[in-house]
Amino acid sequence: MNVVHKQINELIPYAKNARTHSDSQVAQIAASIREFGWMNPVLIDAKGNIIAGHGRVLAARKLGLDEVPCVYMSDMSKSMKRNGAKDSLCEDCGAEFTSRKDRSPIVCQRCGASRGGKAMLGRYRTPRIECKTCGKLIPANRGYSYCSVECRKISVRETRECKYCKGSFEVFKSTLSGKTNASGNFCSRSCYEKYLCRSDRVTGRGSQWKRIRNEVLLRFPFCALCGTTHNLQVHHIIPFRLTHDNSFNNLIPLCTKHHKAVESLLVSTEEFGFDERERIAWYGMLRQWQMATLMKIRETAYAEKRDMAD
Repeated sequence: MNVVHKQINELIPYAKNARTHSDSQVAQIAASIREFGWMNPVLIDAKGNIIAGHGRVLAARKLGLDEVPCVYMSDMSKSMKRNGAKDSLCEDCGAEFTSRKDRSPIVCQRCGASRGGKAMLGRYRTPRIECKTCGKLIPANRGYSYCSVECRKISVRETRECKYCKGSFEVFKSTLSGKTNASGNFCSRSCYEKYLCRSDRVTGRGSQWKRIRNEVLLRFPFCALCGTTHNLQVHHIIPFRLTHDNSFNNLIPLCTKHHKAVESLLVSTEEFGFDERERIAWYGMLRQWQMATLMKIRETAYAEKRDMAD
């Protein structure tokens, strides 16, 4: 938008102008120009006819000005050209400003911004939610849960202590499922292997392991601790990496849940040394549980048969 300065005498007022300005209004516009300057130029056509800004021209004459800033209608926006322009008076500051004919604003743009700020003080136009980490309010329509990337990092990560080297490390909370003994407990794979395999690491379970495993499950088709018949695994009472023993005496079926728990306890025991006494204790404890579970299963089956007979 190009602003040009024109002599007041060169401007031609519109003869059919419907808006008239009283002396008090002209004085109010003059006071606004004196305090804030020319916020809105006079709108004219190519021949110098005033389209909008009659009150500003009268105020300029009252102030004794010879020139006024003007803008040609051809330089205005397409919507202004299409809908036409008119003079409007601001209710707050008294300044005259140009607006579209199809609108009826009561304040100028500057006062409208100030008025909106005062009206919305302490409130928000859109609903707000709290950041999950720091509690800062953020717009709900954005679909965010955190106010910044830093808050998201703090929320989704957790600081843990490595069980082997005792060093601290960060891990995603989503990985802390608890499904494995290594979940969130070790800072690296090497620490996990050093903690778990204090002897040399052994891959595999020896020859014909699949056949041996099936025979163990066929002999005792239930978990030695809870008696379930689902998701069974064959556990080495004494780890295979220590003894390479795949005999029936060293094998016992356990469900996935209790297999994990027994492995965790065994590793904790091994941390303080694992000699013949510990081996005998583990043999006796697990076999005793297995026999107790077997007796309970038989009692339940006998009771069901008796009820059916009655």
